[in-house]
Parts: sequence; C-alpha cells; structure tokens
Amino acid sequence: MDRCTSFDNTLVVTSQDDIDNGLLSNCSTYFGEIRIRNATGTLRFTGQVRSPNISVADCPRLQVLEFPDTYYTDWLDIREANDLTNVSLPLPYTDAINVTAGGYIVGENVTSLTIVGAKSLASFDVGNTSRYFGNLTLLDLGPTPWGDVNWFNTGNITAAFSIEIDACLDLTSLEDVGLLKVSMFSSCFWPLTSIKSIGDYILTNINDSDALSGLLNGRGAGFVDSPPFKINESMILDSLVLPDPDIVYPGYGGHEIIPQVTTIGTDFNITSNTNVNLTFDSLTSVGASLFVYNNTISHFKFEKLSTVGNMLLIDNINTTLPWFPALTLASDIHLRGYIDTSIGPNIFPALQSVTGTVIVEAWNDDFDCSKLVQYQQDHLIHYLSCNGTNNGTSSVKKNGTDTSPHESNQALSQGAWAGIGVGIGVVVIGLVGSLIWLYIHFKRQLRSLAQTGPQTSSGKATAEDNVEPPPIIPAQEVDGAGIIREPDPIIELPARPAELASGP
Repeated sequence: MDRCTSFDNTLVVTSQDDIDNGLLSNCSTYFGEIRIRNATGTLRFTGQVRSPNISVADCPRLQVLEFPDTYYTDWLDIREANDLTNVSLPLPYTDAINVTAGGYIVGENVTSLTIVGAKSLASFDVGNTSRYFGNLTLLDLGPTPWGDVNWFNTGNITAAFSIEIDACLDLTSLEDVGLLKVSMFSSCFWPLTSIKSIGDYILTNINDSDALSGLLNGRGAGFVDSPPFKINESMILDSLVLPDPDIVYPGYGGHEIIPQVTTIGTDFNITSNTNVNLTFDSLTSVGASLFVYNNTISHFKFEKLSTVGNMLLIDNINTTLPWFPALTLASDIHLRGYIDTSIGPNIFPALQSVTGTVIVEAWNDDFDCSKLVQYQQDHLIHYLSCNGTNNGTSSVKKNGTDTSPHESNQALSQGAWAGIGVGIGVVVIGLVGSLIWLYIHFKRQLRSLAQTGPQTSSGKATAEDNVEPPPIIPAQEVDGAGIIREPDPIIELPARPAELASGP
C-alpha cells in the first residue's frame, strides 16, 4: 500500500518536525487522514494534501495552525484547543451547492468545518474564493469573537448544508442553507439580506433583541430592507429571553419584531420564551403544526395565516392569545389561555373547514362561543368543545369546562359514570353476601338434621333407619265407584262405560 496515495492511511502529527521531516515531506501529494495530537505552539504545514479529514484534539497548548492553499480537506475538525488564537486554511474554489425544487441542498466537493471549545480564537481565515460549505459548526469559542464581527473571514458564504453558531458571524451573503441553528447570539446585528430559503431554522437561548430582529429579518430592523424568505421544513423559537428596554424603536428589537417568513413546510414551534413580541405579517401557511406553548409576557400575531395543520396555543402565562382573521383551513385547533375578546366572538372570521376537533378552554370568563357553535351547526367544524358563554348547552361545568351539545350526546357525564360504578359495586357486594348466607344456612340445616335424626346405640344412625316406607295413596272415589287403595304400587282403574251400538 502506498502511504502517500492511500485514503486509508492515517498520519499523526505532534510537532513541526513531523511535518518537515516526516511522511508529508516525501509525498508529492498526500491523500490520507491527518490527526494532530498533543501539539503545542505553532504548526505550519507544507506540501500538497488532498485529505478526507484533518482533526485537532488533545492540543490545549496549540496556538497557531496554518495550512497553505495547496491543502484541501473534506472536513477540518478542531476541538478543545483552548489556547488556539489563529487558524488559516485558504480553501480553493469549490463546486456550487444547489437547491432542488423540493428545497433540498445538494452539492459535492465542499469543505465542512467544525471548531468547538477554542476559547481564545481571534482569527480564522478561509480565503475569499470559497462560497460554499458543507457543515459549518462554530461553538463555544470564548469572548474574543463577540466584540469583533470580522474575526471570521467567511469567504462570502452563499450556501451550506448546515450552519450552527453561537458567535457573531457575517451571513449577509447567505442565500440557501439546509439547517441554520443559532444560539446564545448577542451583541451582533447581521440581517440575512440575501436569504431565499432555509431548511430547518432553530433560534434558541438568545437574549439580544437586535440580534433576534436581524436573524428574523425584522421589518425596519437596523433600517435595512430585508427580503422575505421561506422555511422548507421546520422552525423553532425556544428559550428566547429578551429585555424590556426603556427606549424602544418600533420594529427594531425589544418591542415589536416583524419576521419576513412567508411559509413553513412542516412544524412551527414557539416555546418557553419571555418578553417576545412577534408579528408574523408575511406568514401565510404552516404545513404541519403551529405549537405556541409556555411563553411568558409575550405577544404574537398571525393575521395573514391562511392554512395550518394542527394549531395548539396552550398554557402561555400573561400572554393573550390572538385572533386569526385570515385562517380558512385547519385539521385541529386547541386554544387554552386568555383569548382576545376585543374583536368579538368571531376569532376565525374567514374559516371554511376544520376537519378534526376545535377545543377552546378560555381562561377569561367573557369569551363567547356562539360563533363557533354556529360554525359547528353549519358543518364547518366537525367537533367542538368550548367552555365560554353561549356554548349551546345548559350542562353543568365539569372541571371548569362546559361541554358542547355534541359532546353531551356522545358520552355520559362523569357523575353518570360514577353512579354506574357505585351501582355495580352494590350489586356485586349483594351477590357475594347472598352466597355467603346460603352457604352458612345450608351448613346449619345439615347440622340440625344430624342432631334430630334417630340414633343407634352408638349414637349414629343406621342405614335401615334412613329407609322411608313407600308412599300410600289414600282411597279415592271416582264416579261413585269406591276403590280401595292397597299399599302397593298396583292401581285399579274404574271400568269405562260400554259404548252403545250405533242405530240402524
């Protein structure tokens, strides 16, 4: 096996001497894997390499890592290099990444980059020719990148399979990405001014209103006219805890953010956020579920949303649930919380069909169910349960929720089921008691018969004593003829009168 040209070969580098006098110095082009382990100080690579993977691990004292532009790797993986300050890997021009009609990211010969735990990293240069990445992961990189938005020379990234970051990164050239996950984003404002589509979009643990506004292309954010974009798969907004600043500019962080998301292919989850004010003026469709749960002191508007699969807005604290003036089609709807009643009882004025269930559990007493009841009567809603006023039933509340007529007709109340259960229990106890009484009574009868029957000299009844005489039927008289009944089983019947001969 040729150690230079085999992709199965692995070269371990621990010092500069391994580079200058080792295998790399003897290969015109090295095609195997490179593992950098226990290295310190500075490493400057030379030669020409086409490696499937270059990894850095167990190098807490490595400070500088430089590769020439003759190096190409499918994946550069750097982990827990705590003292690493500078990395240079000028990437050659790579093949384009394209987006299919179905929203999938496809491409070949693109480099993936992972840097995790390089807490001193101040500069990373990938050159200016690369516009496409495979998977780009930049996490836990310490305080230095937060204050300098130019710390990472991205090479004007246009597309990537996935991007996961928790530090400030210029993505103004990004058009398409399969997965974009941003967490702990702060002190950074780079709107996605070129974005067209995102596969899965996850924003979590962000506490900077301006940063969030930029990531959502909030209208008017930073006074930049950002374009609308679509989510091909899912979107998650989770654990966003925003401050409530004294000075608020409409549409610019802190107060009302107006995301430019137009459609979401599958699920849209908004969970466990605090002091978030989002108005989705461009959102018209959610392909699967809209799930708004466990948010506190937050405001949401979906006034252009027309179609949705399942819609669940439940258990949001100090948060008023909005109305949906454009909603026409849904599979299931479940609302639980304080519902906005300022617009009247019709919170779904454009509704055409709900094929499944509509459940409304209003925490405020003034919610009016009358319009929803009318929708059910008009067969726009298949099944309705609403605990507000005018819900079309006089039934007593159960657990604070009135049942609709449909529900009352279809199922017994909890009280009825309780009565049935008690009745069944009484019947079972009665049957068991009766059986016990019969058993005891039978035993007593047997004991009584044994004590009163004739006894032998030994106190025990004999077999003959138990033999009863044959029954004697008393004498009977039939048609004046006396018949003596003998004490035997033979019975003499009276003679029947002879028939008269028939006349001539």
